[in-house]
Amino acid sequence: MYDTNSYQGRIRLMEETIALKPYPRIPIAPGLGNVALHLSSNGATYRDVMYNPAKAADAAIEFYGWFRPDATRSTGLQFYSGQANEIAGTNMFDWPGQPGKTVPDYTTYQCHEIEYMHDDEYPELLQDLTGFLLRKVIPRSFDNLPGFASLLINPGLHLGTSILAPLLAPPMLDVYDKLQQMAAWEAAQNQEAARVEAYLREIGIPPLLTGMGIAPFDAISDNLRGTTGAWMDLLERPAEVAAACDMIADLTIAGWEYFKFAPLPVKRVFFPLHKGMDGLMSPEQFREIYWKPLMKLVHALAEMGVVSMIFCEGRYNTRINDMTDLPVGQTVLRFEYADPQVCKKAFDGIACLSGFVPILNLDFGSKEQVIEDTKRVLDVVADGKGYIFDTTAGIEFAKRENFEAMFDTVRNWGH
Repeated sequence: MYDTNSYQGRIRLMEETIALKPYPRIPIAPGLGNVALHLSSNGATYRDVMYNPAKAADAAIEFYGWFRPDATRSTGLQFYSGQANEIAGTNMFDWPGQPGKTVPDYTTYQCHEIEYMHDDEYPELLQDLTGFLLRKVIPRSFDNLPGFASLLINPGLHLGTSILAPLLAPPMLDVYDKLQQMAAWEAAQNQEAARVEAYLREIGIPPLLTGMGIAPFDAISDNLRGTTGAWMDLLERPAEVAAACDMIADLTIAGWEYFKFAPLPVKRVFFPLHKGMDGLMSPEQFREIYWKPLMKLVHALAEMGVVSMIFCEGRYNTRINDMTDLPVGQTVLRFEYADPQVCKKAFDGIACLSGFVPILNLDFGSKEQVIEDTKRVLDVVADGKGYIFDTTAGIEFAKRENFEAMFDTVRNWGH
């Protein structure tokens, strides 16, 4: 028996569980949000994550000194710089501390639904994705970086510095100045995030992930067309949507070449599924436009020896039978709302399961309710292999006694 509480032991515990081998105990790797701040003693809030990262990092270090999961997604916090976003004029979300906005200090950023690509621009997107993102999407997403719109290289000019003329024009010079300012703020954020990462390694907690992914349809719906626009496109221009999803998948796979040579402690990519839930598209649309391009990514990662950790957000009860074409022993499926018994039967011998435990009672319920919620799920899925403990969503707020009771229940399961 190996030490399941050491850094390497925790890595082995997670890897063997994902590979569907019997585990000596249930691995614990919950999705964490503001709870690291909420349960710490220094009063840090998400505003500090954006504007006072040292205070937020201190809170995270205190939290992990007390609560030690078997893996964690970075710090549990996303260290975005409020100042850098102010300089850029970011318009896709509002955040705590943003001048002129009223987002509460204790919440995360609040996203907007904005169409950054018009419905007649698919041909331009398909012809040159990088150019389209630079000249259209970036200046539409960042109010203070309009200079990117002028970034058009003339292929007929290649004598001396002539080909660089668009890069040297005044609009781009203004962009460089702002990017340099932003880089300084982002470096300060990264320094604090790295401090937390170093502490986690020191106390034996490995990373849960070393990469991020997105379902190609979500890339279109979340980042380009907005939810309503993407839904209209499914009806009015499905061939263009399908072609765009396929192209995004190919370019994403090309961007993951680092997995072939980077010395990473683990190789896992996280996919939050935003728009594949029950009822948002027909079964055929789900299979062909949502799931098929996603599986192209997942199977490409599996060939590189990389595990895909897929978070099925929303209700997935009608999708289960269309989701079993996964690389065996190289996938984790975390569910927010799905029947654990159905999932256990459908994915037995195929994929490791996670999630199912509701978070509502952590903040609003009693200790006894939390224990009951946890046991109800463990009774179904914790049969000695293929399950990583997690909740239905990232934990933002929780009573300390309820938080402790949930994890004590998992740690004592079977003893």
